[in-house]
Amino acid sequence: MTHRQLRDLGVSTSSIGRAIEAGFLQVVYRGVYSLLSLSALPVLAREQAAILACAPDTYLSHETAAKLWGLWTPPVDVVHITVVGRNGACSRPSLIVHRAATLDRRDHRTHRGLPITSPARTLFDLAVSTNFRQLEHMFDEAIKTGIMRRSQVTHVLHRCPKRRGAKRMRSLNDETRPQAWTRSKTERRLRTLIRKAGLPTPHSNTTYDGIELDLYWPEHRLDVEIDGYAFHSSQTALERDHRRDRRLAALGIIVLRFSARQVWEEPVLVIAEIAAALALRRAA
Repeated sequence: MTHRQLRDLGVSTSSIGRAIEAGFLQVVYRGVYSLLSLSALPVLAREQAAILACAPDTYLSHETAAKLWGLWTPPVDVVHITVVGRNGACSRPSLIVHRAATLDRRDHRTHRGLPITSPARTLFDLAVSTNFRQLEHMFDEAIKTGIMRRSQVTHVLHRCPKRRGAKRMRSLNDETRPQAWTRSKTERRLRTLIRKAGLPTPHSNTTYDGIELDLYWPEHRLDVEIDGYAFHSSQTALERDHRRDRRLAALGIIVLRFSARQVWEEPVLVIAEIAAALALRRAA
């Protein structure tokens, strides 16, 4: 409940202050209170409090919206909201405020009774701050589960063609791009081939010095990457991969790259190259 709601019910400001001091009211955010202790707040109570604290024209967004749409579980429990227009709300501990001059009616919904940005707008908001692999996974999961359509992404891109993150969203919305679950299927296929060949088991989707690795043998310092054509065919992608591989080489890690087609159509050659690389690294 808000301070204004309590005042409308006839509770004086001094009575509110005494209730807070006595512990009968807990301050969730400035001007928003709960009868329950903060550690006992039910699901979505903190999100509702954030909306009340920053109303009007306030929507759950970014990581919080992605979590409520079932696309991502953020590592830090902070509520993200977007306020529209000249709203005077500002960020505070455990509450991050983002601002938008306007928000098209197609870019917001009501989810479980709370105003929230649409899945397409949510991913667009995260396109800059989220690493590409995580963004790709969320995008494909939204399409796969039916909570978002490609046409909705197209509409957002049409309204914000030059906004930061538009290039990433445009590449993800390309229907010729292999979906993330397809690549995961290829990785599972390669791990099965590795196991059947009796080779050491690699670590999957791990990181080293901040670099994401598909299949990594730490004791052999060998990294195997599975490349999808859609993200590794442009000049920019090629140069990015070369920079990444040079950085790993400087750290003493050898990189082998295979396309998804090679994994499925030339499995013997792929396994032979991996086995040879592991033998050389073991000897070294």
